Amino acid sequence: MTRTNNVSVDVIVLAASEINTAARKGQLEKIDYSLYKKDELDGLGDFAKDEFSVAYIVFSYNIVYNTQCFPANKPRPTTWAEFLDVDEFPGVRTLATGAYGSGGPWEEALLADGVAPEALYPMDIDRIFASLDKLKPHIRKWWESGSEIYQMMHDKNADIIQSFDRRAQALVDQGPPIEINRNQAKVNPKRKAQRP
Repeated sequence: MTRTNNVSVDVIVLAASEINTAARKGQLEKIDYSLYKKDELDGLGDFAKDEFSVAYIVFSYNIVYNTQCFPANKPRPTTWAEFLDVDEFPGVRTLATGAYGSGGPWEEALLADGVAPEALYPMDIDRIFASLDKLKPHIRKWWESGSEIYQMMHDKNADIIQSFDRRAQALVDQGPPIEINRNQAKVNPKRKAQRP
């Protein structure tokens, strides 16, 4: 639309990587934050607002486990390294497929392999896939959508799950024996940007 000078929208929804590319190409306008009330802006975390976009949904990927498999009187997986540790925490696992690039368990695989959080970037792709290769025999399903996670948790088809927080919380609220561990959660803001 910007190349043809035929812009028909004011605000669009983009992934963070798309915003960076569009901004570099001059396809987005900077947000004039002076137009907004201070208390509204203060209600947003710094990570949720940048020069060209504002997060409108914030979710996270978390470790979720079945509490019947991991009762309160036994150790429970609380880190991605423990998610990877099939000897200490036996059970069937599920992870995001990563088919769409940005939604894959890339950071989780590096954390599981011992990379410190502050050293995740730039990501070592070979190390990511070497870490994931160790888990392959224990993955029942590489999920693509939140509905798949929800169904697997509901039907008890996986014992340890990488899940969106909202999908898991919706099920927790219904009473099944699952618990969310938000330690090492990967926060993912979906953003809206303004076209010139």
